[in-house]
Amino acid sequence: MAVMLNTLELHLDGRFATQYLRQVDFEQTGAAYKDTENLIDECRRISAVEAAALFVELPDGRVRCSLRGSRTIDVREIAAKFGGGGHTTAAGAHLPGPLQKAKELILAEMTQHFKRLDSK
Repeated sequence: MAVMLNTLELHLDGRFATQYLRQVDFEQTGAAYKDTENLIDECRRISAVEAAALFVELPDGRVRCSLRGSRTIDVREIAAKFGGGGHTTAAGAHLPGPLQKAKELILAEMTQHFKRLDSK
């Protein structure tokens, strides 16, 4: 968890948080992928955060992206654009690597999502 928290970035005036874990983080800490299941919820303790993404580098080069949103942020809609799914407030998708590109894809979608919400 400490490694992941060190990667926390806030975007969109603090409304969207991203975090990530690289392959090397698993090697150095001895953690398993199953250990990441609830980590995404940590950054949602920040009061301004309405949505969050946790990116996890996979051994095959893809990136698993877990998304969480508030009741007004439909993260399932964003995950579906990348072949993923889930629920309105908890969803995910597998994205092509590298990690930075995956982060950029999700940030672009989240930016558009927030713009649509703010224009209503």
